Amino acid sequence: MRRWDDSQYEVLFRDNPPTEPLAPTTDECAALGRSLDRTPKAIRSQWDDGRSLVLGQVNDAASGLRDYLMRRGCI
Repeated sequence: MRRWDDSQYEVLFRDNPPTEPLAPTTDECAALGRSLDRTPKAIRSQWDDGRSLVLGQVNDAASGLRDYLMRRGCI
């Protein structure tokens, strides 16, 4: 499994930040997946994990996602 990097998180959260409740739609997940060479399911999973972290919920999110959100002041 490939790790996500900050530039990919920037693309993922550009139009649907995890600090807002509006998740990417199915079509948006597909488009993001194509641009990031990820599956739509991976896109949605990362977004859901990010949103959960912002809401203070404990989850199994990758440390890279947690670190990214901390550096951005989201959590």
